Amino acid sequence: MAALLIGFIVWAVGAAWALAAAREEGVPTAGGLAVSLLALAAFAISMSAAIAVGVRRLHDRGKSGHWLWLYYAAPVILQALGENAFRAVRPLAALMLAASLALSVWAVLELGLMPGRKSVNAYGEPAGNEGF
Repeated sequence: MAALLIGFIVWAVGAAWALAAAREEGVPTAGGLAVSLLALAAFAISMSAAIAVGVRRLHDRGKSGHWLWLYYAAPVILQALGENAFRAVRPLAALMLAASLALSVWAVLELGLMPGRKSVNAYGEPAGNEGF
């Protein structure tokens, strides 16, 4: 999760720099565009690492990697809906934002704090038994 957050922050800063340059010049400067593309590449690398670690962690817990859709995509979608689509219906917007927060907290608990299974599961040996 930290890699995902850091990658997104780097990408957002690069994109903001490129947009600021576009406003001043009318078009993005080569430097702003290069930084934005580098930041996007860093975000893609961070995201792929976060997915790999998340799948490995879920396998340690005896769960399928498909659970990452719920942990990574659902909070973002619910937050976007709560902030934009349901702005006129405040109770529904608040419900969407609360659900997004709840899923994010659940993801931190599931992926970061709960121990893995100590026995062999459908995904193989528990982590730490392979050696070097």
